[in-house]
Amino acid sequence: MKKTRIISLILAVCIVSAAFVTGSVIMTGDNNTYMEFAKSSFNVVAPAGTDSSSLADNIYNTMLGMGVSVDRTDDSAVTDRSEILIGKCERAETKEALSILNSKGKGYDADYIIYEKNGNVAVVGNSDNATKQAVDRFVNLCLASGQIETGLVYTSLADSDNYTTISINGSNVDSSYCIVTPKYNMSYIVRLQLDKLTAAISEKAGYTLTENTDVTAPQFTQTYINRFSGKTWGNCETEADYQQYLSEYGALDKTKTTTEYTYEIVIGDCDRTGCPAITNEDEYTIKVSGNKIFLNGGSPASTAMAVSEFTKMVEAGDVTLTDASTASYDYYDALGSYDRSNYYTLAWADDFEGTAIDTNRWAVSYGRDSTIYSSGLNGRLPARASETLNNNYVQDGKLYIAAAYDDEYYYGGHLSTRNTMRMQYGYVETSCMKPFGQGFWTAMWVDNEGLNTNGLARMEIDVNESYGPGHVTLQNAITWPTTNGVNHMLNNYGISWISGSGFNKSNIRFNEDTRGFHLDFHTFGYAWDANELVFTVDGKETMRKPYATEAMAFGSMESSSSYPDVAIEDLRSAELDCTNNAFSAPAYIRLSMAVGFATRQHVVEDGAAEWTESNKYIIDYVHLYQLAGQKTYIYTTSNQRGDVNGDGNVDLADLTCMARYLEGWSKYDFKNLDLGAADVTGDGLVTSADLTKLTGYLVGDNTLI
Repeated sequence: MKKTRIISLILAVCIVSAAFVTGSVIMTGDNNTYMEFAKSSFNVVAPAGTDSSSLADNIYNTMLGMGVSVDRTDDSAVTDRSEILIGKCERAETKEALSILNSKGKGYDADYIIYEKNGNVAVVGNSDNATKQAVDRFVNLCLASGQIETGLVYTSLADSDNYTTISINGSNVDSSYCIVTPKYNMSYIVRLQLDKLTAAISEKAGYTLTENTDVTAPQFTQTYINRFSGKTWGNCETEADYQQYLSEYGALDKTKTTTEYTYEIVIGDCDRTGCPAITNEDEYTIKVSGNKIFLNGGSPASTAMAVSEFTKMVEAGDVTLTDASTASYDYYDALGSYDRSNYYTLAWADDFEGTAIDTNRWAVSYGRDSTIYSSGLNGRLPARASETLNNNYVQDGKLYIAAAYDDEYYYGGHLSTRNTMRMQYGYVETSCMKPFGQGFWTAMWVDNEGLNTNGLARMEIDVNESYGPGHVTLQNAITWPTTNGVNHMLNNYGISWISGSGFNKSNIRFNEDTRGFHLDFHTFGYAWDANELVFTVDGKETMRKPYATEAMAFGSMESSSSYPDVAIEDLRSAELDCTNNAFSAPAYIRLSMAVGFATRQHVVEDGAAEWTESNKYIIDYVHLYQLAGQKTYIYTTSNQRGDVNGDGNVDLADLTCMARYLEGWSKYDFKNLDLGAADVTGDGLVTSADLTKLTGYLVGDNTLI
């Protein structure tokens, strides 16, 4: 080796040693042999679509600048060159490197390794941040010197004294533990708290735990998905096409299987031995059993609280739990310590626990109405619910909207809070099971009429819109300009609006596996604030739209030929004007099933099994969660104004009930609270002004509306 090369290597090692004091060097081969990068050809490899990919780009550019013969590929490519492997590649050298790393250390997130074998170099850490540290070291130590010692392993191992210990019946939570969540029907409210728990375990205990679902099912092939993605949102176009689809789908394996792991932190109602079933919606538990922790509650809000309270334990320091640590707690007792400006709490809900649809929450449409399309199929017209057939009903704690028909009509259903409740921002979520049958068009959607009579636009949010076979759901954000909006665009931007167009952002969600959306309950939701929309399915984010700053698609306005004289900047400005105006207005919730529309292809033939076996859109709950400052407007009441608890009297008990509701900390079950009766000022809100007026009424200083 040349003397200058030796000096540069010594300098590089000294520099790196100063920067990476926790690093250690393990000799695994001949420490006198070096591989010089300039004398070989390399591929820089990283898994596509990961943080490691951008790191690999940097390595590639650095080596290119050194004059090295180098290419850039992802780890799905097979090459005959030596490889620089960045991150957790599917390569033998990467897996061997990680095995060496974790045999020497304790598997902490911060640990990383640089490993050379047979001309290939693995640069990888246990976490994304650790991989970045490994890349920095590789650049400063190896590339700076132009060579790497063969058979050499450079590692950085974290000091266990820097981390807290979480002990479960004597077993410490480490990388052998995993988090288990429900595959289906998980709430986004729980997911928000789970993300915080995962971050706390990583920061305090040093481990990022793998997340697994409680069940698995066979996956759809891409070929199968492609077959239906080209159709009208999953609908078949002819009866023959539908029958072929039924035959193909019927032959698919739809079995659910379960794998239990030795060390688990189990979240919510999972298919797990020992998972606690909680019927009291305000109760949550932290249960310890063997090598497992169960965090569950009687409702999504309570389950989220169980996760959040366990997070607090982790953040506080060392945690030692045994089976005897198992305990149950009350949601409202815990809620008092939370800052509600960044913690969602339940503001309005229907869990459909009665024997009939609650008309204080929902207006039910029957027969033909003004929103029904004019044309139908097979000599019938589409209609909403049928009072005669009673195809919209509550049973066993769930709302059923069933597809039905008679000689004149196809019946579906439509329920709305338009005249009972409106919200301004928050997170709306439903748990539901979709029907299975050609032409069954179902949705939960959110609508408004603009801010006021001068509104520029109205919004439409399709939280879960599905057509036909239950494998596809659409999540749409649409802005429909009003007459005022059309005039605004013409006068300010010179845009002559094309009728029927709208600004929109759409997301088509295929279910991941062959069970579709019709064999299990799933959650669908969207979060809405003054800046963006976030859509979710089964607790996971599926689409995010910062509508206040980023233009959506333009519908038919996308075509430059439609607006040849309009600048794209004007189109975007007009869209933002309309969208921000529409998405700041209070909105209401709709639940609907439509059947027999000529515009939505054919329906299943009369007497087919789908009409009785899978014709139901089943809704378990609709929940609205809000942060402090987000508003819920209530427009109706079944009680006398001021009779907040519905006992027939207006007295001190009502005042206490309202005060506790406003403070948000009591054990009060909000579903017994008549928010319309609590709105004694008549402004549509329940605020401290109502508390003041009710107090004055009780001492005889004023009257109620």
